Amino acid sequence: MNPIPIKQARQILTRERSALYKRLGYELVKWEEAWGRVLAEDVVASIKSPPEDVSTMDGFAVMGGTEYPLHLREHGEALAGNRPPPLSRGETCRIATGGFLPEGADAVLVQEEAILEGDILTGSHVESGQFVIKKGSDISEGDVLARAGEVINARIAALLPLSSKEHPGKVKVLKTPRVGILGTGDELTKEVIPDTNTYMVYTYLRELGIPATRVGVVRDDYEELKSVVEQCAQDYDVFITIGGASVGKHDVVRQLLEKEGKNVFQGIGLKPGKPMSFGYVMQKPILCLPGKPGGAFTSLELVGSYLFCTPTRCTIEATMPEEVKGKGEFYQVVYANLKDGKLIPFGIENSEYNTSVASASLSILERECYVYFKGTVSAGQKVQVNLLNHPLLRSYDWVSEDMMSG
Repeated sequence: MNPIPIKQARQILTRERSALYKRLGYELVKWEEAWGRVLAEDVVASIKSPPEDVSTMDGFAVMGGTEYPLHLREHGEALAGNRPPPLSRGETCRIATGGFLPEGADAVLVQEEAILEGDILTGSHVESGQFVIKKGSDISEGDVLARAGEVINARIAALLPLSSKEHPGKVKVLKTPRVGILGTGDELTKEVIPDTNTYMVYTYLRELGIPATRVGVVRDDYEELKSVVEQCAQDYDVFITIGGASVGKHDVVRQLLEKEGKNVFQGIGLKPGKPMSFGYVMQKPILCLPGKPGGAFTSLELVGSYLFCTPTRCTIEATMPEEVKGKGEFYQVVYANLKDGKLIPFGIENSEYNTSVASASLSILERECYVYFKGTVSAGQKVQVNLLNHPLLRSYDWVSEDMMSG
């Protein structure tokens, strides 16, 4: 199989993602346990906000355009959460920030502009609606506060209590897939080199809100790998292997896909990261990442993650300090640091980028950012820089009512 463009690989994984989450369905979770989960339905307001006309300042409840003096009522202050008795003509009462306006008032004279002598109030002119949030003016019943597919963060969590009629205290979210991660290679089982990749993938998926499991590492042995993968296909909804995905005679993961499953694509138009593949074993999706650490991270970041969400990084614009020659139809991913708005790229020498070295290098994971491009980039050219030291953002805009129906 020839490598496919990364756009095509993303489309395939996005389709499989939609099918995966539809199979898994949804569940109800408590609001306090919903952080990072994905909404399975729109959050729709079932109540008005505010529920009554509310003061935004401490002061006195008055009618806009009123003529002073006003008589201060001794009892019945308008405090947050209570409903004060109505005001009579020529009467006022104290009101606190967040207090409901009493009937007979539609504005607030702020404390700083009030003059109180005994129980007689005078002060500045007040317009109707001054320092007041009108009932239902912020949020109305039926307003869509957050869309299905959005990730629940602190902002959305604050809106959940406004939509509590159907299932109070809980929210409907997509079930998260069970993901098993398996490293392959004799060099890992013999501890010739440390197993860095499974920890990287595990932590990366945690950042995506996926509680993955590290299954361990196996030798480059076909029968051993087959046994472990078949067991994992029963235990997990998705399975990720690392290593053994290229075309060498010891690349047993590729052999397993071809003999026991279905290989949807073998290789992507990305350097580093080309040997990534995707397929099915026992009707379960299996994502196969390259064994080299740079290649494993790059292919997961730019393609493999689409099996779980649509990821984005925070970006800035910076200047490429030197020419980098293109490599045909392949996208190149250059890792770099930033200094004074300029990139300090890793692995460029005489305009040539040695992707095989970059792929095998753990040190690229020390870098602050990366750029990816197709074709030659000129010295001094402005490029979009993806920042690795910022949170990985994710979206699920493919979630729809149709998907969740039934």
